Amino acid sequence: MSTTSHCTSYDLGDAHDDGDVLSIVKIMREIEGRRFAGQGRWRDQDVFFKIFTAVDRVERHVQREWDGFRALQERGIRTADIIHESAIRGSD
Repeated sequence: MSTTSHCTSYDLGDAHDDGDVLSIVKIMREIEGRRFAGQGRWRDQDVFFKIFTAVDRVERHVQREWDGFRALQERGIRTADIIHESAIRGSD
């Protein structure tokens, strides 16, 4: 069963910030059991998101994303800004 088959939004807020919800508009890529990425709406803006679902490997995957992001920046290659990183509190 697809990781995203039943989810249309995710709460990205912390314990003190209710209602900080990422609404999924379109799933563009899914690697079953690991991560998915797509277009969404968050804080009244259109965003590209990645959500990592492989809990046992999430730290390694996130570190690899940061390393790739920094490598692109160092080479002067334009890339999207990382505007938020958090754990997911729940989904609908």
